[in-house]
Amino acid sequence: MTKSGLTLRLLVLTIAILFAGSTKTQASHAAGADLTYRWLSGNTYEVTAAFYRDCGGITQPTTVTLNYASVNCGVNQNVTLPAINNGPVITFPCNSVQTTCSGGSTPGIQQWLYRGNITLPSACSDWKLSYSVTARNCAITTIVQPSPCNSSTSYEPIYVEALLNNLNAPQNSSPTFSNVPISFVCLGQNFNYNHGVIDLNGDSLTYELITPLTSATTSVTYLSGYSASSPILSSPAFSINPNTGDLFMNPTAIQVSVVAIRVKEYRNGILIGSVIRDMQIYSRNCTPNFVPFASGINGTSENTAYVCPGSTLCFNITSGDPNPGQTVVMTWNSGIPAATFNISGSPYPTGQFCWTPQPSDARSQPYTFTVTVRDDACPLNGVQTYSFSVYVPDVDGTVASSNYNGFGVSCNGNADGSLTVTPTGGIVPFTYSWNTVPAQTGATATGLAAGNYQVVVTDSTGCQVTLNGTITEPAVVNASTGVTQNATCANSNGSVSLAASGGVGGYSYNWSNGVTTAVNAGLLPGTYTGTVTDANGCSAVAQAIITNVGDPSQQNVNASICSGGSYLLPDGSSVSAGGVYTTTLTSSLGCDSIIVTTLNVNSVITSQESVAICDGDSYLLPNGQVVSTGGVYISNLLTSAGCDSIITTTLTVNPIYAFVENVSVCDGNSYMLPNGNSVSTAGTYVSMLTSVSGCDSVITTNLSLNPIYAFVENISICDGASYVLPNGNTVNAAGSFVSMLTSVSGCDSVITTNVTVNPVYALAENVSICDGSTYTLPNGQVVSTGGVYTSNLQSTAGCDSIITTTLTINAVAASTTNAAICAGGNYTLPDGVVVNQTGTYTSTLQTQAGCDSIVTTNLTVNDVFQSAESVSICSGQSYVLPSGQTVSQPGVYTSNLTTQSGCDSIVTTTLSFIQVSVPIITAQGSTTFCAGGSVTLSSSAEANYQWLRNNAPINGATSQTYVANKSGNYKMQITTSCGLRYSNKIVVTKNPLPVVSVSPGGFNNVCIGDSILLTASVNLSGNVGYQWYRNNQPIAGATNATYYAKTTGRFKVVATNLLTGCTGLSNQSRITVLNFTANITHDIPLVTCYDDITMTLNTTAGAGAIYQWRMDGIDIPGANGLTYVTKNPGVYNVKVTAANGCSKISNSLTVSINCNDTRLSEMLQVSPNPAKGQVAIETFYHKEVLMSAELYDMTGRQLKTICSNLSAKGYTKVTFNTTGLNAGIYLIRVSDSGIPRTIRLIVE
Repeated sequence: MTKSGLTLRLLVLTIAILFAGSTKTQASHAAGADLTYRWLSGNTYEVTAAFYRDCGGITQPTTVTLNYASVNCGVNQNVTLPAINNGPVITFPCNSVQTTCSGGSTPGIQQWLYRGNITLPSACSDWKLSYSVTARNCAITTIVQPSPCNSSTSYEPIYVEALLNNLNAPQNSSPTFSNVPISFVCLGQNFNYNHGVIDLNGDSLTYELITPLTSATTSVTYLSGYSASSPILSSPAFSINPNTGDLFMNPTAIQVSVVAIRVKEYRNGILIGSVIRDMQIYSRNCTPNFVPFASGINGTSENTAYVCPGSTLCFNITSGDPNPGQTVVMTWNSGIPAATFNISGSPYPTGQFCWTPQPSDARSQPYTFTVTVRDDACPLNGVQTYSFSVYVPDVDGTVASSNYNGFGVSCNGNADGSLTVTPTGGIVPFTYSWNTVPAQTGATATGLAAGNYQVVVTDSTGCQVTLNGTITEPAVVNASTGVTQNATCANSNGSVSLAASGGVGGYSYNWSNGVTTAVNAGLLPGTYTGTVTDANGCSAVAQAIITNVGDPSQQNVNASICSGGSYLLPDGSSVSAGGVYTTTLTSSLGCDSIIVTTLNVNSVITSQESVAICDGDSYLLPNGQVVSTGGVYISNLLTSAGCDSIITTTLTVNPIYAFVENVSVCDGNSYMLPNGNSVSTAGTYVSMLTSVSGCDSVITTNLSLNPIYAFVENISICDGASYVLPNGNTVNAAGSFVSMLTSVSGCDSVITTNVTVNPVYALAENVSICDGSTYTLPNGQVVSTGGVYTSNLQSTAGCDSIITTTLTINAVAASTTNAAICAGGNYTLPDGVVVNQTGTYTSTLQTQAGCDSIVTTNLTVNDVFQSAESVSICSGQSYVLPSGQTVSQPGVYTSNLTTQSGCDSIVTTTLSFIQVSVPIITAQGSTTFCAGGSVTLSSSAEANYQWLRNNAPINGATSQTYVANKSGNYKMQITTSCGLRYSNKIVVTKNPLPVVSVSPGGFNNVCIGDSILLTASVNLSGNVGYQWYRNNQPIAGATNATYYAKTTGRFKVVATNLLTGCTGLSNQSRITVLNFTANITHDIPLVTCYDDITMTLNTTAGAGAIYQWRMDGIDIPGANGLTYVTKNPGVYNVKVTAANGCSKISNSLTVSINCNDTRLSEMLQVSPNPAKGQVAIETFYHKEVLMSAELYDMTGRQLKTICSNLSAKGYTKVTFNTTGLNAGIYLIRVSDSGIPRTIRLIVE
């Protein structure tokens, strides 16, 4: 990183070189300006305007005019800011040199400050504060200047402005400048300059060069070859660091230029304000002196350092001077109050910086301080100031889980989750270490099962943070079926339904017959398998069995109807023709129900008649019904066959007419009635007539008479006015006028109008008054200006009465006198009164016209002896006394001055610090908790809250309380009139949950009777407690790091950090105990008389299973099928080994021989057994039999005939040799007279 030294070179061997021969025509005027503001309370701000004046130029103004405006809020107002100091000199020559500010010839610059408070009417995002001063320095050589250039008639003003956004940042103060804006640079020497901008709120700042302004809309014009970004001739080129504001240059020519810099202030990415500083740069020949210098960190060129919270940072800064014999003085600005800076050594001192930042000091913005080195050269000291930045990274971050529809893994027990950490704060690049096995080192850890995990994030400076993440899993997907309808009559009308639970929802369905809805309908009897799958692809299977119910049926029905009638068949259809109809219905069980209907049709007789009657008469129908209304009537009678005999009667009713007419005539006229009679009197008349059909026609006439109207009206008008008569004629003279009109009924209406004309009056008056007096006109209007006025009044008759008033104003004499006396003196007013107090006095005399002659005297009493002021500043600020001295500590200071009126003035300034209360925060509960917990913090402050974590604002945390759920250093920030103030610090510790995992995880199988070892791994080296769970229920006594699982279930373990009490839940291990059935049955009783018994194995071991039949616990060679046939006694079972390697012994069947023959109870033995070589078969028979003996292997294959049809009685012994036989089990079958017995032989 390049050195960001802040260099202020005040070396001037003789600045008069710049102005030799031109001091008269190019006197220095305004050398610079800036404008800043500080929030006080509400919408009130303290605004400070700085004006930098060349002492050889014009006189400073006593006030400046500040404009504040907002387009959005519709405000544009001005306020006057008074001067608050006496223009202290900011150039620092050696003791033997005098500047133009103190009568010398070396140019001197004064800093004049103007300050006042403004209260903005509302919160707006576009407030602009601005002011301008006269006039820009005519000695500037890089811009177009007026000709001639002077401060009175032809000049370029300096305009600066500051933007304020109190809508998004209601309590913000602007950045301020700590270095004066006058830069003296040396020809051919590298030079860095910095304004030393300080922001009390700790906001982010950016810097940019702009063209110096002359108004809100205009700017200076640079000469060719110069611009805002290249204001002077320099090699390398002039440049600005947009992050630090450092200006770099190496002038190649003697010149005076102007530079404007804008500092923008951002908070959370939002522009909340900006300020502008307009400054001059003087380049000159400094030979033979060279400025002193300071090194970077530990003698390097690096000016930026990094330190982790809780660690200690120390480094040295050395100094030097190219000019032998000069002594360098080193100082620092205490920019980091908690740090130390020890200075030692001479003539070139070394400063040692040390700081141990706390976790609460961590933030993204750097901490800065400056180191200044000054030599003792004359006429001006050489000075350079260097800035150093210290970053305390606030490493933090968030951990986001993979998202399978709201869960970290797709299915219960899966290990397809991932966690991604997004670091914040700190210095890139970052490294990562996850506590997975094996450890993963990327920003994303993959292949994760459900559980808690930790990642250690380390930035490039070595600062790190440990973050926690959790992978969740959905519940197991379950499927269940239900038979909503069994099939009937072997039809495909069965239906089943499939229901799902668990998982993440969004289920899809798939049946074994291809149906993909939850309801599977139109099914034949049978077994149906349904699979349900959730939105993550996790599935479960269930079966449903549909059975058949019911049989079809048939019945016959005979029915008859009359012709024209209809018959409703059982299926709801209607028929009217005879015949045989077959209807197929469905029974309540869904089976066909067939009904055969035989339909007969009987005849129907019909006839018609037409009849007419008059309205009001009646008619008797054939069915005996009496009717009087016209229409078609049907009389239903019955034939002998019981069918209808229908007579249709069409009845016509001729009307009797009756009418009513309403007639009106004018009074005196007559009317002819319908019957021919003439009438002229109002009333109701009835005319009786006969219609063409012979029925009555009655007409009723209602006759009314309309009147003829006559009116008289009396009207008065004023002379000159007119009146419109009812007939529309206009008249303006007195008389009687007749208007003939027609009424709305068409009859005459006569109106007589009598018109009377009343007179109008006019008067005049002349009036005079003194200037300043008023006169009330006859109409009540009050006037004070001479002229002719007309008052329009009304007479008692309501007509105009006009009075004309001519008003004359006699002058009142008035004059003003400004006078001043020193305190203790007297002043005699024009009226002879003697006064000695400052004020405005009015002396009232009289003119010859009798009017007042007023003399106003403005008397000023200038202080002579002593005045006092009380000033309050914020700790760390400074105040310029009336004498120009700058002080920063509380106390009483005396300034001895002389007023412009020549009176003595002693100003006593009592300086004090503004008392700012510091909030106190407390914790409502323990500040140490496990991840997922929290603690509520509360503040004693009553307003302007902003909670900080590790010195960074917490977004949205602006209430009096805050719930903290992260580790860190918490404090409360409040905005006061002195900027930001901070509460005490509370350290919150969030202990991580133990990260525990179970291996093997996921899905695991174990054969029935076996177990699987589950092992818990936890990120703790000791002090850990364990509790194993099966299906979310604790397993009694399972409190070790390992557990042998023998049953089907979901196993997990909770690990407890015994030091913190925090618990972590592991991933699940899904254990399935593999089991199947193996059962053998037999076809005939097991007690047999040497008949073949077929044994059958029924098993659910599935494809790929291996079967081994056994007798008396010994494998039968070659017996590997699902059936085995034997006639030999013994205990039989099957060992079934499934394809997955699990095995099971079936049930056992014991075969025995019983032929109900006493011979079977006779002796039969083989010896020796086991045998090797000669073997004897010994029997004993009570009677003579024919004995046979054979040797068989275990598959039933005969190997040898030992004897055949041997006659035996009593004790019998038969021998044979086993030599040549393989070791194993063999069967010896002994038969006597065809009845066999079997005995087992073991050959060694």
